[in-house]
Amino acid sequence: MFIIHPNVTIRDEPHALTVEDNAMVLKFEHDSAGPAAALLGNAEFSDSIEDLARRSGISTGVAKQIVDVLASEHMLLDLSKAAGLRKKALVAKIREASFFWNKFIMAQTFPQRLFGGEATRSEVLGWGIEHYFFVRAANEYMAAGASRIDGSTRHLEKLWTHYAEEALHDEIFLNGLRRCGLSAPAIEKRPPLASTLALTNFLYERSMESALSYAAVFCVMQARAKPPTVKEIEDKYSKLRSQYDYASALFSAFEKHDKIDAEMEHSDLTIEAIIEMDWPLSNGQIQRIFEVIEQTANHFVLFFEGISNKYRSPRSVTYRQAGNAVGARFTLKPEASEHDAHGHAGNGHA
Repeated sequence: MFIIHPNVTIRDEPHALTVEDNAMVLKFEHDSAGPAAALLGNAEFSDSIEDLARRSGISTGVAKQIVDVLASEHMLLDLSKAAGLRKKALVAKIREASFFWNKFIMAQTFPQRLFGGEATRSEVLGWGIEHYFFVRAANEYMAAGASRIDGSTRHLEKLWTHYAEEALHDEIFLNGLRRCGLSAPAIEKRPPLASTLALTNFLYERSMESALSYAAVFCVMQARAKPPTVKEIEDKYSKLRSQYDYASALFSAFEKHDKIDAEMEHSDLTIEAIIEMDWPLSNGQIQRIFEVIEQTANHFVLFFEGISNKYRSPRSVTYRQAGNAVGARFTLKPEASEHDAHGHAGNGHA
């Protein structure tokens, strides 16, 4: 299977084919334009490089060259031989897929505006609120996923340790929001957005499904091969604080959390230990890993879209009604049953 990145734009021009996303422009010119266009047109209908070459009317060697160029820029994901990969190569392919789908998340309009310094005050604080709910949910979905005892202690210990390192980190973000002037008790009591619940419910369901699916949800979050350095983290949040000075305390909370993750090397793929434990994996298990990675990315996109759609005014930040039935009055007027009606009628005739 081949997947063209959702953010890729393909333009057929005279004597050339341009393939681009928000980070890169590739131009196939003259004799390479036709084969590249044919390959991209058949990629998502093909099961193997040989099948893709046949459908595109080109040699297998040429097809592989074009696929390698597109894959090197994360414009195309080649999963055609994933089921036959050895353990180390499978982990590398999972890392490639994780970066591919993480790129999809971060290329969406709201993350681009947010990290480009163009988000509104309501969006920035709303993002902080919904991120707090996302981190708080780890106390449920990670607890469920890490509570397994069937398997090798040496491998399951990775899940237990990961949860222990992440548990109760929501307090970091709640304190950051409080220092931005928001009411911590009001935030704790308000319901998350439906889009945030869609993400956290998805994570919980995958956590309950299997150890492999549970570990797979973290792949998109652990897409980097190496953790960022302390300087990279500090530079990132220093820039954001200068762009959004009113949310300085919130970004300090993010910085604190990112430094904790970097110190604990959370860029390591949690799934590696489970792959090691369950090896060899079936074709179905391998396919499920890549399905969960893609589904996780789609739910993060929904999460970000919900924030930009909802947080459009200061009131949306400071107030969100929690559903309750306090003060509701119910008047019950039970109707007489058919049996009672006949009984009364009989008594009347008597």
